[in-house]
Amino acid sequence: MPPSSLTTQQELLIEILLGDAIDLIELIAIDLPNKASRYLTESLFLTLRQLGYFFISAKSPLTSQIGTLSANELNVANIIKDIRDAIGHRESENNFLDPGMIVIASFIFKNNDVEIQYGKNNIFLLKDIIEIYKKYRMLFANSPELPKLKTHPAWESAEYRLAEAEKILITKLSNPQSLLIANL
Repeated sequence: MPPSSLTTQQELLIEILLGDAIDLIELIAIDLPNKASRYLTESLFLTLRQLGYFFISAKSPLTSQIGTLSANELNVANIIKDIRDAIGHRESENNFLDPGMIVIASFIFKNNDVEIQYGKNNIFLLKDIIEIYKKYRMLFANSPELPKLKTHPAWESAEYRLAEAEKILITKLSNPQSLLIANL
């Protein structure tokens, strides 16, 4: 497909999803570890799944980006897909740790990060989720199908917002004990 193969609707969808993800990451950074964190994280998984489509689906109109994810990044994208399926289908086997135990959005603080668990699917907020989002942003920005994306005035602002939210999370997660005590 030529670089102009994206429809206006697809370009707009990408821009909206990228913006939604920034908003959700900021809200998670502010809210963690309160009860709303689970719902915000679920929304982030749904958004990341939609963004991931452009890099893992053979039907993606971003043909220049197919195959650009590393094996580890593909693994993260597939975990996000499984978690999205678990969120959308509560009866899904993706919510079960074993036949008698369901696990939906368990948060475990460890290694200066938070591990999020849905059934057998484990993923880290900083190491996996935010990193794959940053990778998606970079791939979209460098895609010949989206030549004007990173020249948009909002692009730099979004980069700054993402960096600030990541700093907040890193600071909070460096002392998870204080997070738990503050919420008692």
